[in-house]
Amino acid sequence: MTPRIPIALVDDHTLFRNALADLIALIGGYDVVVQAENGQEYVQAAANGARVAVAIVDLHMPVMDGYATIAWIREHQPQTRALALTFDKDDATLAKALCAGACGFLPKNVGRGLFSEALHQVATLGHYINEDLVEQRHARDP
Repeated sequence: MTPRIPIALVDDHTLFRNALADLIALIGGYDVVVQAENGQEYVQAAANGARVAVAIVDLHMPVMDGYATIAWIREHQPQTRALALTFDKDDATLAKALCAGACGFLPKNVGRGLFSEALHQVATLGHYINEDLVEQRHARDP
C-alpha cells in the first residue's frame, strides 16, 4: 500500500478549509494532517511535530498571512512545498507569492480537475505552473 501524502490546509475560512479537506479526501492519496486558520497556527502545529509534504496556503489571512507563512515554510521546513491559493490573480500577487517561496500558485475559483492536477504536481514534481495564468499574462504583455 502506497503511503498517503500529508497535507496542511492554512486558510482563515473554516467552511472553505473543510470543503477543501473533503475534496482532497475524494481525490485520494492524500491525508490532511493539519488545518490551521493562519500561519501562526501552522507554525504551532509544526512545533508540535506535524510533518507535511504540501501546505496549501491562503495568501490573505489575519495574524500571519500567507506570504509570511510561505517564507517561514521555506526557511524552516525546506522539505515542505507550499501551494499558494488566493482570489487575486494579478502579476504582483503571483510574483510576491513566488518570491516568498511558493512552489505553485492557484486561484481559488479553479475546478476540481485543475486543483487535483496542481496538488499532484506540487507533491510529485515540486512545482506547478498554471498555464492559463501564463497565457493571460502573455496576452496582456506581448
